[in-house]
Amino acid sequence: MKKYEMTSDKLILGDHTLSRVRALLTFGKVTEGDVGGYIESENNLSHHGLCWILDDAKVYGNAIVQGNAEVYDDAEVYDDAIVQDNASICRKARIYDAAIVQGEAFIGDRSRIFGYAVIEGNASIHDANVSGGVVSGDTTISGYNQRDDF
Repeated sequence: MKKYEMTSDKLILGDHTLSRVRALLTFGKVTEGDVGGYIESENNLSHHGLCWILDDAKVYGNAIVQGNAEVYDDAEVYDDAIVQDNASICRKARIYDAAIVQGEAFIGDRSRIFGYAVIEGNASIHDANVSGGVVSGDTTISGYNQRDDF
């Protein structure tokens, strides 16, 4: 059973045409009729679990959000990235290339996770860039990202 539909509210992002989602049923924190963020295709957001895209967050390309993961606050997930389990992506964070964010991981504050990075466990990334490698456990990475290009 489908838990959301793609609406006619469109957004053009480079070569990608994204559509806003609307919940068709109540699940987790989402109520039937709630509008969410934007996806390029139904392949970007699973109909299973409690996963959801909120606000003006965007998921496109071959990226997948599944499980109970949430993407919100202008965050973007794209290319071949995967966000799953109970992960949270927010506050203008970018997850791309073939990066994977899973477990209870939290990514926020303009962080960029890319390359073949894997962020898992209870890892928390704030205002930092991670390219490749594995960040796991109760690790916290905080930086000062001065980029204004996103």
